[in-house]
Amino acid sequence: MYKKTTYKQFNFYRMKNLRLLLRLSESFTYADLPTKDSETGDETIAGFIPRLHSAMKRAIIAALVIYFIQSIIRTLTTRGLMYNGWYYLDLSASPTFELIQITQVITTFHLLGMFFGPIYLFALLACIGCTQFEKISGFLSEIEKEYMTMDVWARSENQKQLNNCIRLHQDTTKYLSLLEKNVNTMVCGVFLCLLTGLCSTAFSLVMSWGDYTDMSQAVLTYCLYLGLLFCYCRIGTITSEKYESVRDAAWASDWVGAPLPYQRCILFIIAKSNQEFYFTAGKFVSVSHDTMMSMINQSFSFFMFLLTMKDKSDGKA
Repeated sequence: MYKKTTYKQFNFYRMKNLRLLLRLSESFTYADLPTKDSETGDETIAGFIPRLHSAMKRAIIAALVIYFIQSIIRTLTTRGLMYNGWYYLDLSASPTFELIQITQVITTFHLLGMFFGPIYLFALLACIGCTQFEKISGFLSEIEKEYMTMDVWARSENQKQLNNCIRLHQDTTKYLSLLEKNVNTMVCGVFLCLLTGLCSTAFSLVMSWGDYTDMSQAVLTYCLYLGLLFCYCRIGTITSEKYESVRDAAWASDWVGAPLPYQRCILFIIAKSNQEFYFTAGKFVSVSHDTMMSMINQSFSFFMFLLTMKDKSDGKA
């Protein structure tokens, strides 16, 4: 009874925070932001959000098409299963073989939804927060403050906009902190699954060495895991960069010698932005390119170790 009540309370807490995140995200606007950077010409986060849904849909379709084509060829040539497994049944007989294949097809859709669903929601919510940092940085770089006395500045529209900018920065930071608090456990589980998957596909690749059908399946699976890992780490790195860009834009706004109210506001933004922000996986490691490279290195080291042991074993034989 105690465990059941605790589980319900935990689910209620998570859903409450998720609803709060969605309400906060609805309060942010980004449709009026430019889709291209005026200096570099690169696409902004505000321009990427409308394409996020179609990009995720195309990625799922591409993964399904490539994997099903490879699996069909593998089934027709070797009469093998989509996923290697051990069953109590005689798989060579019909309709057992066909029924097992149907269950593995259903498993494929389930796995794709389990892996692509969280990354889509995580990417969308994180990108919405990044657009607000782009909005703040753009305002700080365009604000007019020259030739204004302190009294005139305090009554100007720019001071009101700067106050709104500070409020927006506080709300965005609170929003991303709440997002990190809610997703760090999920990302930790995903990273453990991805690291296990990378090492498992490395093991499968070594064990099927010489069988090009099984090797191609292992390579495709490894690329899928690697793509998901890159998406998570790329989002985390971009969010940290956008968070730091607010500090850089505030520092580069030529605030020295400006009216005192403006200097106080700029110093407040700089002090707030000096506190590092990054998404974490279970509060253990950061969701960044460094973590991605570390996981890739570990999987390659495991692959080379297995390959070396296999060569030694074949040499002794």
